Amino acid sequence: MNVLTTVLQQYLSSCEKTQEAHENDKWRLRLHLMPPTGFMNDPNGLCWFKGLWHVFFQYAPSSPEGGLKYWGHYTSPDMLHWTYWGTPLIPDQPYDCHGEYSGSAIVKDDVLHVFYSGNLFLQGNPPRAFSVIHVTSKDGFHFSEKEVVISSEDYPQTCSCQIRDPKVWKDGSEYRMVLGAQTINETGAVLIYHSADLDHWDFERMMVPGKDFGYMWECPDVFKINDSNYLSLSPQGIPSEEFRYANVFQSVWTNMRDEPNFTYTEWDKGFDFYAPQTFAAPDGRRILYGWMGMDALAGYSNPTIKYGWQHAQTLPRVITEKSGILYQMPVKEIEQLRMSSFSVEESAKLLLPCELALQNPDNSSFDLMLGTGLHFAFEQNDSVLRLYFTDETGSGRTERKAKVKEVKNVRLWIDTSSVEIFVNDGAVVFSTRFYPDSDKIELYVRADHPCAITGWNLKPITMERGQIYV
Repeated sequence: MNVLTTVLQQYLSSCEKTQEAHENDKWRLRLHLMPPTGFMNDPNGLCWFKGLWHVFFQYAPSSPEGGLKYWGHYTSPDMLHWTYWGTPLIPDQPYDCHGEYSGSAIVKDDVLHVFYSGNLFLQGNPPRAFSVIHVTSKDGFHFSEKEVVISSEDYPQTCSCQIRDPKVWKDGSEYRMVLGAQTINETGAVLIYHSADLDHWDFERMMVPGKDFGYMWECPDVFKINDSNYLSLSPQGIPSEEFRYANVFQSVWTNMRDEPNFTYTEWDKGFDFYAPQTFAAPDGRRILYGWMGMDALAGYSNPTIKYGWQHAQTLPRVITEKSGILYQMPVKEIEQLRMSSFSVEESAKLLLPCELALQNPDNSSFDLMLGTGLHFAFEQNDSVLRLYFTDETGSGRTERKAKVKEVKNVRLWIDTSSVEIFVNDGAVVFSTRFYPDSDKIELYVRADHPCAITGWNLKPITMERGQIYV
């Protein structure tokens, strides 16, 4: 441990102690993973290892508006009872001293291997450098010395300095890695590397779209479902359209068999979603977490900043495939949080957090209003779904829309300051933050024909503090 490591650990401890008084504010989420203090963004290093779910995340403890990035660490045996352990990865080396950026984890021979991007700002051209850093752990908590396995000087000359976010997976007898990249012509791309041992990596090829799709691709992910390989991306620089790409940056998936003429589908059409990462559960499920963020660049905000923290992860979602479409639904484990059930006709008083299930067999138009101004509505005549705000609870959020042929069912998970909405078994998803005055809100229902709505009150997940990195 060098002196910088010690100083940064002490600084982190000071930041978290300073903000402890804000932990009980009314908008602290009860179903979602949040930062202990400061700023949270991308989910990283997602895996099941040694009997625990591990969720690492980019973490800037110094300020709710961002700053020097560490990796924070949560674990759980069941996705319901969580422990926050602190920061196993601290930006304390010359190649990552300006931040530890996104990455992934993979298990080989009962050892956890973590890869991430080390960020270094430079004085000159290029203005920054990203290297791929590799660390290992035999228990999921104590990590080896850092090793640079791909330096910023090793990347193809056809790329700019913007290369980051390694995702690693097993492919037959080899391992593969994808990195988000930007070409010198300022178009998005993915670099593909391969390795026999996770220590030595060789460049394989650069994957580019047949038609330009943004100026930078972040957080690439390759995964297989039902014998098809899918590519997940977070592209930047996509022009907004009425029914898609409404956020400042996007998150999409595509079938890799269509390369280079990809067809892109948004993961989430809501206000607050970016940088998704998937991983394989031991039972074969493909699980996704996304970052409920991206607001600051879009002109809306989070009032939790005044309490010293900002952002969260989505609920963990299971990804399934049917007829070439990827579906998302919260993991079944979340149903264990259900307590009393209730039914809704025209209105109901909700105690947050809660879950709602709407059945719409007649494909009727409807409008659900949560609180004083958050609406989720479907108009059968023009086949449009709308998520929109008519009051200040959106904190600057306005409207998001999607075209759908029909709405068969809707599931909503409503937390103290977030809503995740899954339409038609998760074929279309909307996620948003919202900020009601209390955890007791009204639900009003307008529908052309009666809709069957069932609800459940939910108990919160638990969160404890571990001591390993303190």
